Amino acid sequence: MKTQNEQDYTKILPIKSSQSWEDFEILSEALKIGEKDTVLSVLSGGDNTISFLTKNPKKIYAISTDIRELAYIELKKVIYKILEYDYFLEFIGIKPSENREDLYAIKLRKFLSEPTQEYFDFNIDAISNGIIFAGDLERKIKKFKTFVLPAIHSKKEIRKLLELESSKEKEEFYNTVWCNKRWNLLFNNKFSSKDFLQKMSDNPEFYNCSTEDLSKNVQDRIKNIVVNTDLSENYYMQYILNGSYDLNNLPYAYRQENFYTIKENIDKLEVVSKEVVDFLRDNAKKLTKINFKNIFEYMTKEQIDEIYNILINDCKKGTKLAYWNILPRGHYADKFVNNVEYKNNESTELFKDNKSIVYDQFILEEIR
Repeated sequence: MKTQNEQDYTKILPIKSSQSWEDFEILSEALKIGEKDTVLSVLSGGDNTISFLTKNPKKIYAISTDIRELAYIELKKVIYKILEYDYFLEFIGIKPSENREDLYAIKLRKFLSEPTQEYFDFNIDAISNGIIFAGDLERKIKKFKTFVLPAIHSKKEIRKLLELESSKEKEEFYNTVWCNKRWNLLFNNKFSSKDFLQKMSDNPEFYNCSTEDLSKNVQDRIKNIVVNTDLSENYYMQYILNGSYDLNNLPYAYRQENFYTIKENIDKLEVVSKEVVDFLRDNAKKLTKINFKNIFEYMTKEQIDEIYNILINDCKKGTKLAYWNILPRGHYADKFVNNVEYKNNESTELFKDNKSIVYDQFILEEIR
């Protein structure tokens, strides 16, 4: 249980990310959620957890112990439930608005729990600026777009990159124009610090790389996405390079064709304030699909083993689990090979279509 001082300190900080940066199309294709499925989904910004509702599952448990993540998912539930689509886009920040604080105060606040009211009353700027732009990651992307990128590339070069269509043209442009000395200097400075891996995980030795090759890893990841995805439809890259979304190219949870299905199913989403391992001890038997996000990157080896032992002992055969790695790191099924199958080919094929630069790996596993 957090002390009051810890809660007050948490309120001062922005949520880590107010949007989901894991490619939902990959998650959806991997887990193949249907009407009979009961899903556990680890929170961050909550958009992917909410997007699972378009598959009409039996139940979704959205789990976190972070009061910021719990506040955001509770608010997003109310937004989908109460607002119509145009007001939804306006309130979250997709469309310009001067009425977000009024929408919050008049239409939404009364449906929120007291802790969530307190959180957003204290962080009212997150409301007035649009909640999807309020996360720490989103703020860093804004600073990158506003201050860093213009020092590296002109508006003409940015526009040219986004307009190129063929992979050959994009690769040539990336190699000869985009990947210049200032671009390389940015990545070498960002990822060369000795404590970077420690910031990323409780167990940096689990990563299959050192600080020396982090810059190359991230740059290779970006180049792969630039060359092999359609940038005109890659809303992650559009957002990073333009600072906003195109109304004709929105993330899955924000699209009109998905909005009303989510609204219809929103009560199937139950928010749980609990450690994942504690929830699994009591509920693993119910689950058929699990979205672990990237929680293993912040766990010790012993904590990961405990989770897998619960899954193996209590989950039904055929239960699928998916997770991501920000940096090169192995999967865990090999240790439990008799009980957990790593879907190697499927994971690799799905990740080929990845549009997000945040993650290095996607892992799909199944309880035997």
